[in-house]
Amino acid sequence: MVTAQTSNQTIDLAVALANEAPARYPNDEWTPENWFLAVLNLPLVSDDNRHLINKKVELMRGWRYNLIPMFVLGFVLMDLVVWEILRTRKGRGMYGKAATVDQKA
Repeated sequence: MVTAQTSNQTIDLAVALANEAPARYPNDEWTPENWFLAVLNLPLVSDDNRHLINKKVELMRGWRYNLIPMFVLGFVLMDLVVWEILRTRKGRGMYGKAATVDQKA
């Protein structure tokens, strides 16, 4: 996982201050979670900002583990849909019409 591979990075304040506002931080590769965690290690202006960043990190970590049950549920639903399609096709005759037992010519 990229997040685990890049977890020990830090933000160099001198490099960050040398960049203009819209420019990206040039050092290293970052995931959003690691970037927010590195920002928490910096001196922030307000504790409200720290609280907001902590909430964002909690959401990122929660979604990481939320994807596992969503994948399993999607796979189960796909199996049910394929099973239902095969079941309904088995009961139909040629050209998609429902087969009847008693057909008179």
